[in-house]
Amino acid sequence: MQRYEIVAKPIRLAAGTLMQLADDQVRRRRHAIECVDAAAGIWRSLAPVEFKVGERLGIEPAPPKALAAMVEAEKAKAMRPAKNKAPA
Repeated sequence: MQRYEIVAKPIRLAAGTLMQLADDQVRRRRHAIECVDAAAGIWRSLAPVEFKVGERLGIEPAPPKALAAMVEAEKAKAMRPAKNKAPA
């Protein structure tokens, strides 16, 4: 499952989306999710669920194109080149 960070603005994921969540994320959304695999932290949304900027989670299937500008794959983020600094 690909992990993402929410980078632009809060997103809403549709019911039926599989997500890999941290314990705190589960606690805050318990009313709208069901456990699929407790050992791996995989949950399925039963209703639309929202995530704030800065939150990290696994999402399957990949986010729709409408959300592509609001999320960044963690692997891609790690490979992004550092910002150029002016020489000293």
